[in-house]
Amino acid sequence: MQVVKIAPSVVDIGDKAPVQLSASVINADFNGETIIWKSENPEVATVDVNGLVTPIKKGHVKIWATTADGRYADFSVVTIHQDVAVKEYGADELYVYPNPVKSELKVKNLNIYSYAEVINIAGQRVKLFDSNKAFIVEDLLPGIYVLKINGKTHMQSFRFLKI
Repeated sequence: MQVVKIAPSVVDIGDKAPVQLSASVINADFNGETIIWKSENPEVATVDVNGLVTPIKKGHVKIWATTADGRYADFSVVTIHQDVAVKEYGADELYVYPNPVKSELKVKNLNIYSYAEVINIAGQRVKLFDSNKAFIVEDLLPGIYVLKINGKTHMQSFRFLKI
């Protein structure tokens, strides 16, 4: 008897972007059951309490959605195709850290910018920063966002995960 259904059941990740899985209780006799998420191999990919899978390194991993009592489960097979190792940055290259972030994003090698904005996955601007202000993002909901930094002569975007 199937009680838990996970979707999608197969996932291919070609870069280091997190992927959202969903799980539901499909048997009416078990409505109200709590779903627990688990990665079979956290060295390849981790999963949070909401089913957001974050790739760590190249490989295959099963991500499980299980009822709280552990009696019923389903899984998704996740394949990470590219190595997601840490990139080395040049002395004058911008980069955003920490990523994932809880409260404040920092930008290495940022001198002066005109303004910056945070854009959600739907393409909507959800936050605007004036020049040389701290990038406080603690009020954002967990998810994937883009920090778009606009300088006097150029623009640069960075994808980040708010946890």
